[in-house]
Formats: sequence, C-alpha cells, structure tokens
Amino acid sequence: MIRIIIILFLLNGFQLQAQREGHIWHFANYAGLDFNSGVAIPIPSKVHGNPPAYAYRLSNSTLCRSDGSLLFYENNVHPYPDSALDQHIGIFDAQDQVVKKTSGNPNSYFFIASVYGTHFLPFRGKNKIAYVFVDIDNGSCINFMMLSDSLRNGMGGVIDSAVRVLSRDSIAPGGGGAGLACVRHANGRDWWVVGHEFLSDTFVTALFTPDTAYIAHKQRIGTFQGISGTSFTGGGAGNAMRFNTSGNQLVRGNGEGLVELYSFDRCLGIISNPITLNPSNPIPNTIGLYDIAFSPNNRFIYAPYFGYYPSQALWAKLYQFDLLETDTSMVKVEVVNCHNSNGHALGFFLDIVNGPDNKIYVKTTSGGTACRDSFHLSVIQDPDIKAPGCNFQFNGLFMDSMKVHVPGLPHHPDYTIGPIDGSPCDTLGLDEYPPIVYSANGLQSEPVFVVYPNPAKDYLMISGKELESVQKVRLYSVQGRLLVSSEPEWLSGSQQILRIQGLNPGIYFLELDYGRGVYRQKVWVE
Repeated sequence: MIRIIIILFLLNGFQLQAQREGHIWHFANYAGLDFNSGVAIPIPSKVHGNPPAYAYRLSNSTLCRSDGSLLFYENNVHPYPDSALDQHIGIFDAQDQVVKKTSGNPNSYFFIASVYGTHFLPFRGKNKIAYVFVDIDNGSCINFMMLSDSLRNGMGGVIDSAVRVLSRDSIAPGGGGAGLACVRHANGRDWWVVGHEFLSDTFVTALFTPDTAYIAHKQRIGTFQGISGTSFTGGGAGNAMRFNTSGNQLVRGNGEGLVELYSFDRCLGIISNPITLNPSNPIPNTIGLYDIAFSPNNRFIYAPYFGYYPSQALWAKLYQFDLLETDTSMVKVEVVNCHNSNGHALGFFLDIVNGPDNKIYVKTTSGGTACRDSFHLSVIQDPDIKAPGCNFQFNGLFMDSMKVHVPGLPHHPDYTIGPIDGSPCDTLGLDEYPPIVYSANGLQSEPVFVVYPNPAKDYLMISGKELESVQKVRLYSVQGRLLVSSEPEWLSGSQQILRIQGLNPGIYFLELDYGRGVYRQKVWVE
C-alpha cells in the first residue's frame, strides 16, 4: 500500500511540475478538448455563434494556469445580426466574463475576427501575459496587449487595455495560428516571437519581456516569400512556422510548398543554417501549404498540402519529412492522399496541431467547402515513427456529436520549454525542476544521488550512497512520455550508467526507483 501511495504521489507531482498552460482547447463553434486526464476528452466549446463570412480567418487561442485550469479564451465567432458583435467577441475568463471586448470596427486595432496567429505568452514568476497577434486589416502588423492572471480577484484581466503596434512590417499571417512562431528565451521567462514579411525573404524577430517588447532582428535569409496561387494573394496559405520541442530549430512552409529548416539561438534570437528539405523533389501543382508541425521527438515534420491536378481536380495530401533520412528520395514520404475514386479531394488538411499527449491532431474539411463542419478530428497516433508506421487515422477522434468548425484549432507554443541551464543567458535563476525525492514520509530534497555529466551527450553516470538499492531507472520527456525504463546497469562497484545515444537535444527527467522512495532530477542532453 505504501508503494502504491508513493507511485500515485510521484505521478501527481510529476504532472504538477509539468506546465499545463495548453491543456484545454476551445475552438469554433461547438467543440473543444481537455487533456488534463492524459488523453483527449471532447468537451463543449465556450466559443459559440454562427461562423461569419470571414470564418477562414479564425484562430482560437486559450490559456490555462500551470495546473491545467482554464484562465483565458478568445471568442471570435458571433451570432447574427452584426449589431450584437460587441457583446460576443473578445477575450473572456473561465467564468465567461469579458476581459477585453473587441471593437465593432474592423479597422480598429482589436477586432478579433480579423486576427491571425494569436498566442497567450505567460511570463514565469511575473503574473503577466502578453497576448500577441497579427491584424490583417491594419497592414498585417504584429500587435499585442498585456494581461495579468492576478487581477479581478484572480480571474485575470487586462493591465493596459491599449493595443500596441509592435511592428509596421507586413507580416504573412499564415493559416490559422501558424503565422507567428513563439518560443521561450533561454532565460526561461521571456519570449521570442518570429514572423515573416509578406512577399519578402525577411524574418522579423521580436523579444517580449514582462516590461517591454521590441523588434530585435530583421534577417534576410532563406527563400523569397511568394504566393503560387492567385486565390491566395492575401497570404493566408503562404506562411506556416513552428519551433521544435527544444526551441533550437524553426521550420517554415511557404507559398510555393517548400519546407525549410533553420537553426535558432534562444539566447540571441538569431536564425541561421537554412536548409530546404525538398529542393530537388518539389510537390507539383501546389496551391498552398496551410500549416506545419514537428513530431514530439523532433525527427519528423508533418506538412499538409493541397492543389490542382492538370485536369483541375483538387487534391489534398499529408507528407512526412524525415530529418535523419540520408536518402534524399526518402526524406519526403506521403502519409495519406485524401481523394475519392475519381481523384477529387474529399477534403483538405488544414490545422495540424501537437497535443499534450504526444499525438498530432489534424482538422480535415468535409467535402470541398473550406468552412463546412465535421464531427471528427483526424489523428496521427504515433508521430515519432516513420511513415506509414506513424498511424494516421482519418476522422480518428469522434467529438461526441459536437461539430468542429474549419479551421480553428489552437496553436499553442510549447509551454514546457524552460531555461537553458548553464548558458550565458541563464541569468534569472529559474529552474522549475530541481532534484526531488518522493518517499513514504512525503516530499524531500536531499543529495541522495550524483548525476553527471549534466549537460550530457551519450551517457549519464549515477553514483550515491543509495545506489545499491536502485531497482529501476527511467527517463521521461518534458511532456511526461516514458522513453527509457530499465534495470540498473553497473559500470563499476560504485557507479551506474544510463546510455542515451540517439536522444535529441533538450530537457529530460531522470527517475530512480530506490529503496526509500523515488528520486527525480532534470537533465540536459546536448
């Protein structure tokens, strides 16, 4: 019984340590998902109303507290007539009370039906949150507001209701929430926000702190941001960007269907080392690449395309790019082709979003109409496995008879990324995962074991006074996924070794099951 209590306490503590800011999704106009149980549970959405004519512009952002309870959501659909607009669109708290109303004027600087790439960016330890977005009706600028989770008796509110225009650059908005890519600074508190100029080869990188925001860099790098389809001259399908789970790589899909990989320095905010993944094997007849996503282990990139065959029949395909594949003809693999026996597309793959459960969720249109509803989401069940083993399930998640509007899945940044320990930018002393011991007597902190080197590359050495009682060695990802579970491997009479060759750079959690409890420590893999 004591051991069961220890395990339950450990699992609960592990979940509490993990950041759950992205664990509740609400999307237009009926359905949502709750991941707090560890699996995707369909829930009724708080975002209600009839989709307006410009529904394709929707992006549905939410923000939870670190314990997974809902803090903010944005409502960006509204019931007709338009005269009711001011009452139903804006940012709301968990009790459905308005935090910030939208303006009824589409030309204002806060009209949610005209924004792309919305993100809530919380600053750890500061009770402040930046709400960042691209306003496509006002020059596609990067705009933001500052909120707080401590106002209104803890329900959250706006610190300064004024919308601030950060950049006058014309930012390609991308599909859904993919127009801006956001990642934590290496200090573990601040945020880098990256956009790309429309009809340009220039990235625009902004730095957000609790007290200020400014454009840190403009870099001309990579290919020209153009549009191949005349129906997408607004840029809606011309830019999709996402960071990997370590924050050291940025992927971009452009209007010509090219998938480009870049290195990113979380200390300096510098983009470098452009690589085009499909230069000699392009995808012909492409109209657009709407969204893009990394696999949880950062090895694979998933990109949905759509276009026309020479016969003018529509097609829609989902591709997987393997970053470790040495055979250039096998870097890009078709996961699924969404068409019927006549070659016409059954629908389009639009939003493609990483879930906290290490699955990838895909919003697929029903039929050829981009704003039609569906009662399902498609799911990539095993995205860390090379296709076809990634197990794509078309309409794999039934939403309990609740319709999912197209598009509208939230594009959360990876809230689990912390500081780069020991780096020149690790100046704030933030470390949310210190060594922790769970024992039958409760939570303790004690130097039971010594784990080195840290950062590590190929192996971890373990020593300590309780070494002989170690029964199991485990390694988890920051999302809580069990990667290694093994019996202790002795290197000598006073040292054990855990071999970690092949792991991607990033943060992991070492767990030692020993005689008096469970020891847990954060480790960094180079």
